[in-house]
Amino acid sequence: MEFRLLEADDIECRISTCSQYGVSLLLYKNARVDMNLLDSTAGEFNWQREHKELKGNIYCGVSIYDKEKDAWVTKWDCGKESYTDSEKGEASDSFKRACFNWGIGRELYTAPQMYVLSKDLKTLKEINGKWTCKDFFEVEEVEYNDRRICYVKVLNTKTGKYIEFGTPAKDEKKKQDVSKMCIDAKKVKALENRCKEDGVDVATILRLYKVNALDELTELKHANINAHWEEIRGMK
Repeated sequence: MEFRLLEADDIECRISTCSQYGVSLLLYKNARVDMNLLDSTAGEFNWQREHKELKGNIYCGVSIYDKEKDAWVTKWDCGKESYTDSEKGEASDSFKRACFNWGIGRELYTAPQMYVLSKDLKTLKEINGKWTCKDFFEVEEVEYNDRRICYVKVLNTKTGKYIEFGTPAKDEKKKQDVSKMCIDAKKVKALENRCKEDGVDVATILRLYKVNALDELTELKHANINAHWEEIRGMK
């Protein structure tokens, strides 16, 4: 069973860390999103949840009915306490974590680094030696590449300005397509000359990068050669 990728409306955003230089943001989902996706994918009557306490921690098991096996399949996880309501928060968190085990929202772990500089914040200030920020962020757009988040656009509701992170899917695909293209004759000649000048046997490169000729090298492999040239020079 595969759950759909989260859409912008499913994702919430909060401040994770704060300093004088800015804040880092974290994407997350709430329990209502999990319940809605379980209803729409597994079926309202084909899933259930159970909570139990083990060594002082609250665990949640989310079970989905497997029609082929005629059995319930359960996945468990443990929650963390909430600052506002420890017991309720821990139960809710354990449910969300169990849903991660089923794959719901697991793509959130692939989000690009999201850091907002102080110049783009409105309420960043220092109080008793600790930096705080009350800016609020909403996810406006999210794009995926191979089920991984490649682009996020958020709105800072305090400033009314949008902030973008990552690379839009179309640009990411274009970048990947280019990296798969073979190098042109000019780059082949330059690499041949470089090998000759630095005493590197072309056969070493062909063996390392598993090609029969230099013109079979992709742009990605060529970039890797340049990045590790000193190591290649030292090989005999």
